[in-house]
Amino acid sequence: MPTTIKDIARQLRVSPSTVSRALNNKPGISKKTVSAVNMIAQKLNYKPNSVAVSLRQHRSNCIGVVVPKISNHFFSEAIGGIQEIAAKSGYQILISQTRDGVEEEVNAINALNSGRVDGILLSIGAEVKNLSHIKALSNELPVVLFDRVTTKFDISCVVAEDYDGAYRLTKYLIKSGRKRIVHLAGPRNLEIIDARYRGYRNALSKHKIATRNRLVVECDFDVQKVDQAVRDLVVEGIEFDAIFASNDDMAVQAILTLEQLGIKIPENVAVAGFGNYAVSNIVKPKLTTINHQPRKMGMLAAKTLIKEINCDRNTSQLKVSSELVIREST
Repeated sequence: MPTTIKDIARQLRVSPSTVSRALNNKPGISKKTVSAVNMIAQKLNYKPNSVAVSLRQHRSNCIGVVVPKISNHFFSEAIGGIQEIAAKSGYQILISQTRDGVEEEVNAINALNSGRVDGILLSIGAEVKNLSHIKALSNELPVVLFDRVTTKFDISCVVAEDYDGAYRLTKYLIKSGRKRIVHLAGPRNLEIIDARYRGYRNALSKHKIATRNRLVVECDFDVQKVDQAVRDLVVEGIEFDAIFASNDDMAVQAILTLEQLGIKIPENVAVAGFGNYAVSNIVKPKLTTINHQPRKMGMLAAKTLIKEINCDRNTSQLKVSSELVIREST
């Protein structure tokens, strides 16, 4: 059985409240008593009850993490970074998966906000358009958004260089001689996806290439929609020499569909993604993409949240650098 305050009190023939006050450096206890209590506590290998400490401090020492999909490469890597910082800071993490659903996201944050956590890290689901539940949550509890964020109200956010990364990638495709670049977009209600679209569009504009509506297809992260979009472009005879997809999963599906249609990559069509998922280095040909450092983003988001939990509620807007990773598909 673990040593308790009562065991220490029994050895010293003092009250348990005296031992408790001595261990917590409360006033009214002599230095001699404090020294004796600490000596016996060490001798008996006493360790404070973490639940009791949390109750006294009105803390759970837990952080909630709400993500759309745990198995997604980006979020699994980000959670690894969050876990590392949380552990170093004495926190456990509780993870909820929303599968991009509105009801699932609301239920997850409500459950975590019922006294189970000291703060929440959240990445907004693709189907979430009304953000009132997030704004209400931020008024009650420290909240930091990461990756999928909003700038519609004052809340701390950690994001990648989504606009800059997309601009850099599109510019690279243009400099490689590609002029008719298809953009397979994700859900445009997500600010990161809109930023990637704007990076693509502005790179074209900078190089005097018109944005053609037929070359921009919203696929909602759905690989079946990607397959159909690529087939439709080919069947309709729409000329294109490159594809830039909003994430690597869509880019990989584009590669698979093009190969089924007998279109050579990158000779006929170059393909690029965004995210540097593990699959991007496995697919043949290996995928050119943007690495937006999910582990680093998770670590930075966790550090920001812990600062806010410790009463530093200054809103932060932080950005993690991205890099162009050139591989065989371009």
